[in-house]
Amino acid sequence: MIRLISPEDGAAVSLLTFGQRDFIRLFDEGTLSYDRGEDFGFTKENEPYDFMSRPAPVAASFICLDPDEAVLTVSESFDLSDPVPLLRTDPSVSDGVVKVSLFNLKPGKEYFWRVSCVDELSEIRSFLTNRDEPRFLYVPEMENVRDIGGYVTGCGRRVKQGLVFRGQAPDFRIEYGRRIGLTREGAEHFFGDLGVRTVIDLCGDSEDYNVSEGVRKIHINSFDYTDALEGKQKEYLREYLETILDLSVYPFFIHCAAGADRTGTAIAFLEGILGMSDRDILLDYYVTALSLSPEEFENWFTKKDFEAMLESLGKRYPFAATYSERIEAFVLDLGIPGSALRELRDFLLE
Repeated sequence: MIRLISPEDGAAVSLLTFGQRDFIRLFDEGTLSYDRGEDFGFTKENEPYDFMSRPAPVAASFICLDPDEAVLTVSESFDLSDPVPLLRTDPSVSDGVVKVSLFNLKPGKEYFWRVSCVDELSEIRSFLTNRDEPRFLYVPEMENVRDIGGYVTGCGRRVKQGLVFRGQAPDFRIEYGRRIGLTREGAEHFFGDLGVRTVIDLCGDSEDYNVSEGVRKIHINSFDYTDALEGKQKEYLREYLETILDLSVYPFFIHCAAGADRTGTAIAFLEGILGMSDRDILLDYYVTALSLSPEEFENWFTKKDFEAMLESLGKRYPFAATYSERIEAFVLDLGIPGSALRELRDFLLE
């Protein structure tokens, strides 16, 4: 007989680790600083790649007579049709209990799960993932990968999950003693399970790297911070905006080198167009610090260039009270039609 142990039926489950929750708490309290770098970023203990930007797994456990034949199915439907794509660890068995870690579920969803073993079926249980949490993603040997979906906008609509992903460059490299990049397993999950159709590369002249067959790759020269508002950098920003207004590129993955400055700036412009709050735009930018080394962490939090860019927009548009209003005013001044922005909102908001 199969006996399900965890999660308990109807349980609420957080997809954030303790460190991620602590980071967000300190951010909301206004007490987050580079002094906490050793607590959050890369350390020797989490080589070869950073664990702080991974989501917390859903720990599924059960008992069955033949663990090698056990199949665990997870779905958003009660009848378990259309199983959801997720990463899972290989089952481990201790004292007869089978344990499997499930990654990359969506916040704010009800999931149903069941275990089958040979000709036997378990009961069907459900669990709920907490709403209003950033969606960190586990992609093997990559870091700082997130889905920007799930945030609530000023109009009360929520950003759809599964359409805009951000993170570090997929090409392999050695950084701070760690080897990071997109493995074959990661590519199968990214371009297969998660359905990424387009990769937007903000490095401009970066080395080429392979993506799965049929995946489109778009190179855009870099822009970030106040440079995004002036001269040639402004033209690169316009090119990026015109790219993401093309709905055929979705779902897309956007990256620079670390997925921090340039990617953070690009995503903030999209989040502003969607009407996200000042708090959420800043949080989604700064939570990247979870994947930075202590040296990077200190430098990043003391520059404050990102906030300076947003404040400079406030001086240009004194009538705009929020970051979203400032960003939209600037985007309209770039010549992007308001009708195109409304179409994008209709597509990306639910």
